[in-house]
This record gives sequence, C-alpha cells and structure tokens, in this order.
Amino acid sequence: MAEEFYQTRKKYSPEIEELKLYIKEEEKVLDLGCGTGRLYEIFSVQGGSASGRKNIDYVGIDFSENLIQIAKERHGNHFQVADILMLPFSDNYFDSVWSIAVLHHIPTDELRKRALSEIKRILKPNGRVIVTCWKIKSFFRKDIFIPFHGKKRYYHVFTKRELGDLFKQSGFKVEELKFLKRNNKKTNILIVAKKI
Repeated sequence: MAEEFYQTRKKYSPEIEELKLYIKEEEKVLDLGCGTGRLYEIFSVQGGSASGRKNIDYVGIDFSENLIQIAKERHGNHFQVADILMLPFSDNYFDSVWSIAVLHHIPTDELRKRALSEIKRILKPNGRVIVTCWKIKSFFRKDIFIPFHGKKRYYHVFTKRELGDLFKQSGFKVEELKFLKRNNKKTNILIVAKKI
C-alpha cells in the first residue's frame, strides 16, 4: 500500500506546524515511523546553517521498505528500514524522538510498552519524545479496524488520560498532553514527554 499511502500523505498536515517549537539546534533526531519522510521538511526548512537547517542530524525509520524507498527518492539517504520494537541504535543516542501517528497502530498494550521502552533506551538523559495519536470517537471498543484503500488497518483508540498513563508507567515525565486542532476541531492527541 506504499504508493496509495504516499498519495494521501505527500505533505505533513497543518497542525504539525505547532510542533516546530520543539525543534532545537544541534540535535540528533529520530523520526520513528517516518513513512515517506514528510516530517523531514519541518527539520530541513528551519533557518540556522548555510543549508537552511539548524544543524540537525536527522534519521527516519519505517518498517516498510517501499515507504523508505520513496523517502530516499524524495529527500536523500536519511532513512532506513527498522522495527520500532528493536531499534538499531545504541543507548542514549538521540536528543529527541518524534513519532507522528504511529503508536496507535501497535496492536497490544504489551507491544506499546515495548516500543516506549526502546524509545527510552535510545534517548539521551532528559531527551524528549514527541508523539501524536489520532483522535477517533469509539464509545464501545478500544481496538478497531479502519478501512484504507480496500484493506483495513488496526487502530487503538487512545484517550488523553490513557496515553499519559502509558508514558508515566513507561518511566517518562509528561510535560505536555493536549489536543492539536485544525480549523478549531480537535484532530490528534499530542504528548511531549522527557526521559527521566
């Protein structure tokens, strides 16, 4: 589904503009579940260096080989295939980890905790993780399947409280937990947490 996914996500969504304030100079940044690399643009267009970047060492990973191929064709060799549950980086390596619309696709609480454990492992002390999850109403079920181009994708319906509790249980200090908005409508849950 890589090509269909790319056609619907050529550019990052407008509410991602709010996240630019978390970009810091001289950081090593991991874009976890980068897809076609659209988030790379918010790091590459920042002012600072002669190349227009804030001297950011950016790496994007995704488990889809086809999406990584598209990302490389669009933005260069900043991308690699990897699994969120077994990240190929040393301990305390990144200043920040960004994961936009990924965590809600991980199918069990145990696997979500394993993913957060890996994120914590590769973050430097006091490093930050910036995560968004879709806001979807589901009154009776926490685990649903959403149609996408003739197939179905798994989605865990997070509440703000549940997402915050998951990060606290995983050893993070939650610094911010709120809804992002587009045209005054709540679109995604944002959590910013620090490794402690």
